[in-house]
Amino acid sequence: MLTADQIQLLKRVGFKDLSNLPSYVLTQLHRPVNKYGRIEYVFRPATSYPARIYVFIDADRWLTRNRLVSGCANRPPFYSRPMNSDELEYYHFSHRLSALQFESWEDFIESEMWDVKIWDQQKAGFGTAYLHDLNAFESKFSPLLGKSKKKNKDTCSIQLNLFDH
Repeated sequence: MLTADQIQLLKRVGFKDLSNLPSYVLTQLHRPVNKYGRIEYVFRPATSYPARIYVFIDADRWLTRNRLVSGCANRPPFYSRPMNSDELEYYHFSHRLSALQFESWEDFIESEMWDVKIWDQQKAGFGTAYLHDLNAFESKFSPLLGKSKKKNKDTCSIQLNLFDH
C-alpha cells in the first residue's frame, strides 16, 4: 500500500497511472527520501587529458576510490552547494553515482543557468548569488580550460541526422 507522501512524489515525478507501476519504482519507494544533498565542483588541471571541471552530484555518496578514475581523489572542491528540490527528486530514484564534466567555462556556466533559475524561484536572490559566486572563479579557471566546442557539436549532429535518413 502506498502512503500519501509516496503518491504525491510519484505524481510530481510524472507517473499518472499509479495502478500499473513498474517494479523498480515500487522497490525505490521504500528508500527514505533525501531531504538534503550536496553538489561539489572540482577543477582538475590538464595532464594527459584536457583540463576539466567535474560536478559531483550528491557528493556525499562519492567515495575517494570512486573519484580516482577522474583524477579528483585528492582534489578539494573549489565550490560546494546544496541540491535544490528538483535535483533531490530527480536523483532520488538513481542508484548510480552521477557526475558531469566540462572542458570549457562557457559550457559550464550555460549548464548551471538552469539551476540559477530554479534557485531564484525557490529562494529569492539565491540563484543570482550562486551565479555571482561561480563567476568569481572565472578568472582563475577560464584561461586553463579550452574553448567551447558547441559549433562543432552542432555540425556533427546535423551530419549524423543526414546519414540517418
